[in-house]
Amino acid sequence: MQLKIVFGDKGEPLSITRDYRRYFISFIKGVFTKSKKFEEIYSVKKLKPFTFSVFLGNEFEMIDDVEDKKLIVNSPFNLIFSTGDMEIFSYFYNGVLQIKKENGGLKLNKKLFPIKDILLNKNTKIKSSCAIFKTVGICVLNNPEEDPKNFEKWFIVPDEENLEKFNKILQKRMLEKYEIIRGEEHKHI
Repeated sequence: MQLKIVFGDKGEPLSITRDYRRYFISFIKGVFTKSKKFEEIYSVKKLKPFTFSVFLGNEFEMIDDVEDKKLIVNSPFNLIFSTGDMEIFSYFYNGVLQIKKENGGLKLNKKLFPIKDILLNKNTKIKSSCAIFKTVGICVLNNPEEDPKNFEKWFIVPDEENLEKFNKILQKRMLEKYEIIRGEEHKHI
């Protein structure tokens, strides 16, 4: 199940840090604090039973700042939340509705972008043993072999230089998720 949340209207350019995902993670945590699922999901450091993607719009640019590289973005912003767990999905959906009802939204650089729309994306049934998936943007994983403080190495993307390593980490993460979702160890064929 997949939910798309649209934040803000067409607005003025906003400068945000390159590590913008933390704002969306904060929003997701805020949604779950309104339910009994928060403790279950966040009390222990483990893989989460959901994933999300962020779409910052078609127009954004990266600039070098004195402190860090920044992104210049324009609203609206989209958060795409996805899970195979109906209970998690229900708690998330209801939490988003509650935040919208309270006129809440996404905080970026101390500015509030209200929830403008909540859309349920249609599930696609996979009917073969092979499937091609489209991502919202570039797929980013964190590299468990690197120090999280080293931004350049902690995040890994599927480029020519890192493709083999990226694929190994992706396979590892997918197997971990499979085992959590299924509650059983993956049997290699």
